[in-house]
Amino acid sequence: MNKTSIIIPVYNAENTIYKAVESCLNQTYKNIEIICVNDGSKDNSLNVLEELAKKDSRVKIISQKNQGPGYSRYNGIKEANGKYLMFLDADDWYEPNMVKSMVEALKNNNTDVVICDNNIVETGNLGNLNKVIKNHCSLSFQGYKSANYKDFNRTINNTLWNKIFKIDILKQNNIYYPVKYEYDDKIFILKYLCCIENCYAITDKLYNYVIGNPNSIMGKVFTGTNKRHEFDFLFCFSDFFDWARNQNLPEETVLYIINNQFWASIPFWYKKLSKINKYQMYKHIKNFIKKYKILSKSEYFRNIEQCRNYFEFNNYLNPADKINLSELILSFKNTKDKRHKVITVLGLKIKIKKHGR
Repeated sequence: MNKTSIIIPVYNAENTIYKAVESCLNQTYKNIEIICVNDGSKDNSLNVLEELAKKDSRVKIISQKNQGPGYSRYNGIKEANGKYLMFLDADDWYEPNMVKSMVEALKNNNTDVVICDNNIVETGNLGNLNKVIKNHCSLSFQGYKSANYKDFNRTINNTLWNKIFKIDILKQNNIYYPVKYEYDDKIFILKYLCCIENCYAITDKLYNYVIGNPNSIMGKVFTGTNKRHEFDFLFCFSDFFDWARNQNLPEETVLYIINNQFWASIPFWYKKLSKINKYQMYKHIKNFIKKYKILSKSEYFRNIEQCRNYFEFNNYLNPADKINLSELILSFKNTKDKRHKVITVLGLKIKIKKHGR
């Protein structure tokens, strides 16, 4: 029975982490290690983890200063001693036979990754967002399938928690978790898919996924409230391009990903940016083109190359967002609550209260 490593990032999860870890300890598949990475929690999470570790030696605790779930998963992978790797979020939980079913499907079907179905647990109503997340997390096929990077986001989504990976493939191909940025699940799975040839999906609903929290990363992505990470989708691709270059990934593979993942993702994120940040995004993309010469070979490059200044680029993506130079330097805008006004000076936003309010 091969050991399976389960990584759980933990940040201020005192109300849910016990149930999450218990769902691992109660697995019918016993040869597991549960790597809980305490990401500088300010609540009682660490004490809960320590009690669980006293109860069962399979619970291992790593403590780090608060750096985000990316660092937590990165450090967890470095400490993993199993043959297989799985992930669990601190507010979710496994069904008792999840690990056993995933390992058996991996071994019996001689495949490189197994995907399972899930139960959606709604704890809050975020309107249409709940429907978007459900569709994103739904299983789109079953059984054996030849698969690689071309299947990403078509039949294989970017969720970590419904999959089991082979650690040998991670080590042999120098696949680690991106750090510093959010939306990093996408890049981790994309790297893995560049190194495999098949996958297997089982329709058993083995994972319980909690949605409805507007402060979750997924919630912030779709509501556009994660202002400090608006360009992370670009920076995560930088991590991928660096890895692809170091791994000597075939040019054909990289160009496919540039055309079908990198450029294709820009309109989605672009719509969520302020006018100032749309200008900033253009500057980032120009730097990308300079740094990664292979971008010049993509089918989209000719359009970008013709954008001699921001306004042409702005026209290329969305004419309605045209901005003039004065707006870049100084702008005044009302806020939704009608009691405040936002002054932007050279990109710095200052919120002031209106007189008499």
